[in-house]
Amino acid sequence: LLTEQRPKLSAQQHCTLREYKSKAEHYLCSCLNLHPHNSSNVYRTPGGLLFVRQWNNLQYVASAAFLLATYSDHLTSHHLYLHCPSDSSVPPSALLALSRSQADYILGMNPNHLSYLVGFSSSFPNACITAPLP
Repeated sequence: LLTEQRPKLSAQQHCTLREYKSKAEHYLCSCLNLHPHNSSNVYRTPGGLLFVRQWNNLQYVASAAFLLATYSDHLTSHHLYLHCPSDSSVPPSALLALSRSQADYILGMNPNHLSYLVGFSSSFPNACITAPLP
């Protein structure tokens, strides 16, 4: 969105925004497991949840889901595809599908059938979970 404000940006600001865009696209491709070297891809739990950090992982998952959904909207509105290092052209619908799957997991569509958003449903953890999620 900021890059669309080109007349108002200096050359240095535009260059900085291109770097941010590049890093965001790299991360999106990592979330989609589309890097040719697996070490750059974001790990997933056996149940399909993105696994970024051992502690407080869901804040990273929620942020990734937001980025995936927002960038999907951007690509859709400009009739573009995400281009990943594996030479894959990814349609916006793939980003949105991953975003939705992560939100669904958090809200209870997971192997434990628990909502990790307390109060969202009648089934949520009653104690602090200290082990990594399945």
